[in-house]
Amino acid sequence: MITIYAITTSRGDFDLLSNLLIKLKKNKNFNLELVLSGSLTSKKFGDLSSYIKENKLRVKKKIFLNLKKDNHDVINCNFAKSINDFNNLLKKDKPDLVLLLGDRYEVFALAIAAFIRNIKIAHIHGGEETLGAQDNAFRNSISQMAHIHFVSHPQAQKKLQKMGIKKNVYYVGGLGAYNVSKIKIIKSKKKLSQVIKFNFLKKNFLITFNPVTLEKDAGFNCLNNLIFVLKKYNQFGLIFTISNIDFNFNKFNSKIYNFCKNLTNAKVFKQLGKKNYFSTMSNVDLVIGNSSSGLLEAPSFNIPTINIGSRQDGRIKAKTVIDADCSKKGIEKAIQIGLTKKYNKISKKTYNPYYKNNTVENIILILKKTYFN
Repeated sequence: MITIYAITTSRGDFDLLSNLLIKLKKNKNFNLELVLSGSLTSKKFGDLSSYIKENKLRVKKKIFLNLKKDNHDVINCNFAKSINDFNNLLKKDKPDLVLLLGDRYEVFALAIAAFIRNIKIAHIHGGEETLGAQDNAFRNSISQMAHIHFVSHPQAQKKLQKMGIKKNVYYVGGLGAYNVSKIKIIKSKKKLSQVIKFNFLKKNFLITFNPVTLEKDAGFNCLNNLIFVLKKYNQFGLIFTISNIDFNFNKFNSKIYNFCKNLTNAKVFKQLGKKNYFSTMSNVDLVIGNSSSGLLEAPSFNIPTINIGSRQDGRIKAKTVIDADCSKKGIEKAIQIGLTKKYNKISKKTYNPYYKNNTVENIILILKKTYFN
């Protein structure tokens, strides 16, 4: 039996990994252990304990970070602490494989600890580009340290090859697109409204705006402009999810909470959970912000995405994605385009470029062949 430590540090990558984790847990060839870090160790960002318990997933270790502050000094200290804590865990337990997804600094820290101890790394969603974020460098660095690569798109495979990574690179498709194809969403707005306790209006937006780590103000001016524009849409339902734990995240989330606190048409969610999040996405008219979810998952629902600013620059984008600069005029123009009947028709005919059949099943099959053939 092969022992796999699956590392997850945010609600976003946990939701992406969830179906894979459940299937690995049920497979008798593998002993799966979860290591949680980042925002997943704080109820401030939502509580996954019931979901983990329901699916009989075992948490081996929680690596706690300082989430009270969000400046560069604290992030660097969190980075160093993550390496040290994970190194101590690996030194004691010696798993056969570490499974990582994506590009966050917490994931990068854990990859360093595994790499130095000569523990194999399987990396999911490598080879993608987000030129507007530090995540791009973290992702590329993890890819260089990894031994097995599961990529979401042929272009990602080519990118890794250009980086000199040519062995054990497998095009399996995106986990987000796979998850959408497998989940039974709540189609009724009335029922979903009761579940998430939000009163949907005739038109609704799903909004996530994360800090932009390569910009001096972390993109806060961009968020201000988005809030300014959204004030005009007081007849629309505004559903916010909080930002991730990058530089200035407390300032970002405070801005969002303050905007919503006196509005009857707006609500902030720490964590909706995969089913409720996808159900909400399927019932809104636009996905707005700079989250990768608008590119990786929203196209599967044929929902237009207003992608604001530089954070996702370089990613492969479906025709459902409308890029907007950070100006008030640019954001408002993109929203107006996204709400037109013409663009709605375009979206309905769009295919998600990250979808491929049997993504999770193929990852498990490749892992079995790697270790048991």
